[in-house]
Amino acid sequence: MFHNYTVRNDFQTITRDLPVAGVLHDYEKFRWGSYEFLIYPTPGHTVGSISLIGHVDGRKVAFTGDLIHSPGKVINLYDLQYQYAMPDGVDFAIFSLTKVRESGVELACPSHGEPMPSPESGIQELIDKLKDWFQFYGWGGPTRLTIDNKPFAVTPHLVCSHQTTSTFYAIISDSGKALFVDYGSASWNYFFEFKDATAAPERIRFVEHTIPELQAHYRHEIR
Repeated sequence: MFHNYTVRNDFQTITRDLPVAGVLHDYEKFRWGSYEFLIYPTPGHTVGSISLIGHVDGRKVAFTGDLIHSPGKVINLYDLQYQYAMPDGVDFAIFSLTKVRESGVELACPSHGEPMPSPESGIQELIDKLKDWFQFYGWGGPTRLTIDNKPFAVTPHLVCSHQTTSTFYAIISDSGKALFVDYGSASWNYFFEFKDATAAPERIRFVEHTIPELQAHYRHEIR
């Protein structure tokens, strides 16, 4: 017997090959008929989860998969444990939920749950609950939430983010353009989970981070 201490849910694994009609790449656009959707990476329920964000009938809609089930709820907590007894997926889910909320969606459509009009409060309720659970659990895995990693100015033209992988710097010119140095994973948790808890450990999934914070706090310098 061989026991691997990764605990990914494979209850619904398909036992036959399925033909692939196309590949959805993170941060690219997918067009279906007259509709166009952004392929937005939202790891949480699984490390490979995505949300489709686009406009339908004049409203900004997010098809969120199992990132959220209903206001303040996930479909189950078990799937937010990637490694044995770790709160790693909770950290992922909080980060992804925060980014979906900040995108300003007007309708969220979960895979297992009713459509959520005006979903901001329901998403925030879930974020708050997951943060409380993360702090309460407090054993193993990440001790700091990825969403709390904030950059700081070393000098007026040099901004540092030291909790990312690795320490990441933005050198800002007078024109507002920025040079990124060592723009790696959003946190050590993101780095290790994409390395160790995926089927292809040589591939690290890229998830954008820090850019909104840089634009928000240094907007007079970054355009």
